[in-house]
This record gives sequence, C-alpha cells and structure tokens, in this order.
Amino acid sequence: MLSIIIPVKNEYENLEAIDSQFRNNFDNINYEVLLINDFSEDNTLQKAEKICFNNKKIAIYNNEKKGLGGAISLGIKKAKGDFVCIMMADFSDSIIDLKKYYHLIKEKNLDAVFGSRFIKGSKIDNYPKKKLILNRIFNYFVKLLFFNNYNDYTNAFKIYKTEILKSFLPLVS
Repeated sequence: MLSIIIPVKNEYENLEAIDSQFRNNFDNINYEVLLINDFSEDNTLQKAEKICFNNKKIAIYNNEKKGLGGAISLGIKKAKGDFVCIMMADFSDSIIDLKKYYHLIKEKNLDAVFGSRFIKGSKIDNYPKKKLILNRIFNYFVKLLFFNNYNDYTNAFKIYKTEILKSFLPLVS
C-alpha cells in the first residue's frame, strides 16, 4: 500500500480537488491519503472530516507540533503503507508523477525516488522569481558542499520505502 502524506494549513479550497484527483487517478493502486491539519484557521478541518466520511481512503489528523516538519513527522508515524510519499496540497506536485514514482520504486526495488522541479523538460508555473533565484543559489551550494549531482534539495515531493524512512526518525525532535 502507498501512504500519501499531505500537510494542510488553510487548504479548504483545495480539499475537494485532492479527493477528486485520487479518486480519478488511483483506481488500481491501494493507497491511503493522510491529511495532516497544521493548525488551520479556516474550515479545513471540518471540510476534511466530511471528505473522510465519504472516502475511507482519506484520513485527517491534527498536527501535534506546529509546522511542516511536525506535520510530516506525524504523517510518517500514522502511515500504514509499504511506501510513503510526501506531497503538498497546492498541486505543486503532480498526481501523474506520483503514479510514475510509485511504479518505479516498486518495480526497481528502490529505497527512494526524489522529484525535481529543475530537470531538463520540467515546467515551473507561478513560482515567485525571488524564491526561484534563492532556491537555485541554495541548491547550487549544497550540491558543491556534498559533491552530489542532485539539483533540488528543497523539494518535498519524494517517495520512500516506509522501513527506510522510519529508520531515520525522529526527523523532528
């Protein structure tokens, strides 16, 4: 099974689309979506509870430690799948790419598959220029520092074997 962790903070507007994306694209994949409510100040929690009532493959949990790191850590602890993916609720991550990652990690028996927004052929929409420039500078220096050719260290869109990921815990202390 694939566990998809999606931190949500004030994502009321995106929840129905998240539900729809998984219902329409994951018919033949055994999955669970773990929405981690990160102290939302709108009606995200209430809407997520309604969606969970109608779709048993989606669950909502309230974050215990405020922030993205706490949300991801709680999601990892709650995950029941053999594989764990971390995605953002704003659709900056592609459901179609997630399917590709899932098949790749399973078929090739990999420990992890990392996404990148900056590989040849990728397309970045509506990304603030200042953030893009700072991101590229940071990634360049990390690449040099660790003598590694990976080019998007700040991207959260990754899929892991659960046992490998949990061996690194605690990610947040």
